[in-house]
Amino acid sequence: MSRPKLSTVALTAAGFALGAAAEHQLIHKRFLYQLSNEDFGSLRGEPVSVTSDDGVQLHVEVDPADENLPENSDGLTVLFCHGYCLNQDTWHYQRKALRGRARLIFADQRSHGRSGRGDPALSDPDQLGRDVGRIIDELAPSSPLILVGHSMGGMTLMGLAANRPELFESGQVKGVVFMGTSAGGLDDWAFGLPMVVGNAMHRTTPVVMDAVVKQARMTEWMRHHDSDLAMMLSKRYSFGSDVDPAVVDFAADMIRDTPIDVVAEFLPGLEKHEKVQALDVISQAKIPVTVLVGNKDLMTPVAHNEFIVSRIPNVHFTVYPDTGHMLMLERPDEVTAEISDMIDRVRGRSA
Repeated sequence: MSRPKLSTVALTAAGFALGAAAEHQLIHKRFLYQLSNEDFGSLRGEPVSVTSDDGVQLHVEVDPADENLPENSDGLTVLFCHGYCLNQDTWHYQRKALRGRARLIFADQRSHGRSGRGDPALSDPDQLGRDVGRIIDELAPSSPLILVGHSMGGMTLMGLAANRPELFESGQVKGVVFMGTSAGGLDDWAFGLPMVVGNAMHRTTPVVMDAVVKQARMTEWMRHHDSDLAMMLSKRYSFGSDVDPAVVDFAADMIRDTPIDVVAEFLPGLEKHEKVQALDVISQAKIPVTVLVGNKDLMTPVAHNEFIVSRIPNVHFTVYPDTGHMLMLERPDEVTAEISDMIDRVRGRSA
């Protein structure tokens, strides 16, 4: 039996509803962003398209160093890797504050932001690490590097260390900043839920996500137009304190803009992520490493970050109180200061 068609009246009603919801979202967003005095997502650099080893076009932007600052004669480059379901705009505050201090590279991970879609079978930190290796080869082949990674971005840097250990062994990588990330064991984490619920979630997620992807059009409509639910989930899983509502909305926007099938494609690779040996590569390089996490991080909890610290000697480790997973947005000044301090440490200006 063929599926019944929607009537013209129903289609018209749906169109009005969609238009009203979209108008509400736009007005609501503009109002929030005006209140925050931040034009989130507006900072842009020189766009560069880098082709990955499997042909995906990666959207990369470069902010040049201030040539009038003598310290920039060393060619230092800071490369930022964002997390799951986000994009390079997640670094809004850090990008704004650090422009000119060094050459800055921001990349959208494959299938995220403005980058091209990748093979679902390659949606994992190993491939993301190879992608970053390609970006380095093309845009910073001989530059001293500081690598900054949040959440899946931190896992990406572990994938880079596993696949390109020579970048660390040669001394090209001068420092690493990990934020709210994990070296493995996410398949056992309950994400802030009771353990029995978390275990059931892990068992049922593949089936649920398959059903959601099959109803992608309806799912996407609901994701983009149930703003109250999106704000509530973003608040709970991204932040640990009462942050500016515009910041919550900004985070929710990035998550909503990630297609639901991309959300599903990356889940298996993240659950299988195990990169203890990659930490050993970083440890053996004897470079400065900073690890930052919020004490209310429900995605990559403190214990996962403590494990990273245990594998790398002389790490600078900070746990922020009343802070969730999106610490670069929730604690922007503190996080920016940590990256700035890493720049100073690499340049020999602080202990």
